[in-house]
Amino acid sequence: MHVRTGRPPDPWERFVSIRRLRRVCAAAGLAGFLALGGGALAAPAAAETSVPTGACVADDAEMTWGFKESFRSYISGSIAEGEWETFGGADYTTPSFSWSSGAGEFAPATGTGEISFEGGVRFTGHDGLLDTTIADPVLVLDGGDSGQLMLDVSGVAMEDAMAGDDTATTREGVAFVDLDTSALTVAEDEASVTVTAEGAPTAITADGFEAFGSYEAGTAFDAISFTLTASCPVAPQEEAAPTASPQSPDAVDAGATAGAAPDGVWIAAIGGAVILGAAVLVAVLVSRRRARGSGGGIDGGSS
Repeated sequence: MHVRTGRPPDPWERFVSIRRLRRVCAAAGLAGFLALGGGALAAPAAAETSVPTGACVADDAEMTWGFKESFRSYISGSIAEGEWETFGGADYTTPSFSWSSGAGEFAPATGTGEISFEGGVRFTGHDGLLDTTIADPVLVLDGGDSGQLMLDVSGVAMEDAMAGDDTATTREGVAFVDLDTSALTVAEDEASVTVTAEGAPTAITADGFEAFGSYEAGTAFDAISFTLTASCPVAPQEEAAPTASPQSPDAVDAGATAGAAPDGVWIAAIGGAVILGAAVLVAVLVSRRRARGSGGGIDGGSS
């Protein structure tokens, strides 16, 4: 008679072993899923939009100004018997002088800017004793309700001319008249700005009087009208990325087809597969060893 020795197989132990095997396989499967699906669940790159920033650069600008009507009347009248002529970028159409193709900048955020023009006007009279030139005007906007018109002024002072001295004096960048910009309008869009002033009042400054003479500081000069159109720089601005959400298997497959997975994803996937294979191999070996032990050995012979 054959007698089996050794511990009989425990059904609960086998059940526990099976549960452990399932847990190991589940963990390995989860690692593989995260490795393969992590790239698919990543949030998309932030989108970029354009917003205005900094000073806007002038595309074009125009200005009209009559200088001073009473002075023009004096020059063309029977006393001075003079005239005026424009040069450079300046022109004249009764009753105003005009400049075009202005250059410069305007900052919508602060309302400040400068617009420069080329060309000027030469006034002559009294058989050459009166000879004054204004040139290269620059509109300066200070961001409030005021500004100034800068001019290069050259000519012979009246006192010097009467004394027989015809030496001309040139002053550059004279703040010639103050400008009331309270009625200035600014129209903006995404990448441009239009600045307009219609009939902005002006008055000669103390520096203007010193350079030009004839009119005391504070005396009203003709109103100025101008228009500026400018292109504004833009800068990228990040938008909030949308909340990531799991993708369907079809979407994941489409993404995989569209481009190769990153190296990190493939490394993690291979690592998950190795873990899964190792877990299965260990489980098989343990199961075989326990099967041999439960089969028992023969420690006795027939009686």
